[in-house]
Amino acid sequence: MKIHMIYLAAGNSRRFQDNKLLYNYQGQPLYRYGFNQLLKLLSNDNYTLDVVTQYPEIIFDIKQFNYPRLYVIKSPKSHLGIAYSIQAGIKKYNQEKDAYFLFLVADQPYIKASTIQRLIDETLLQKAILSTLAYQEKVGNPTLFHCQFYNELMSLKNDEGGRKIINRYQNACLKVKVEDELELLDIDTKEDIEKRSSHY
Repeated sequence: MKIHMIYLAAGNSRRFQDNKLLYNYQGQPLYRYGFNQLLKLLSNDNYTLDVVTQYPEIIFDIKQFNYPRLYVIKSPKSHLGIAYSIQAGIKKYNQEKDAYFLFLVADQPYIKASTIQRLIDETLLQKAILSTLAYQEKVGNPTLFHCQFYNELMSLKNDEGGRKIINRYQNACLKVKVEDELELLDIDTKEDIEKRSSHY
């Protein structure tokens, strides 16, 4: 089964009042944490990793990595909303008939490769068409979509994300539990950096 991992590293960071993805967090750019975890999964020949970004610094950085099935996608329209990043990431897979799209946002520094793999494994085991991580009743990223949702993902507008589709098909969505809430936490403001840096 093909798993196309789409790493969304193109956000505008409006609440952060700076480019949070390039912010030096515990010694490396914030976006590198999730990226490093996804890289670990590329040892599986059935996985691909597409990094979607509008930032030249990230494009340059990613191109320094020599990994098979690792790609960088420049998305100049991402400033208009996350829908454009999602669509830039999956557009080249429009002919897929039996594959999944995994979406991870680039501001979750605590996510673990083992958790992402467990999400994939549970989804395939249960033959679910949609899945998401969850801590108790709180859901979060990453999310997994069977490619049958390609057209609906391509129909998203502006700041509409995949969660809109998950909400539409809640009964079909598998929730894979995590034990550590930190894995689902994202960084939205510089105050979040101060609060959460002590946990890393």
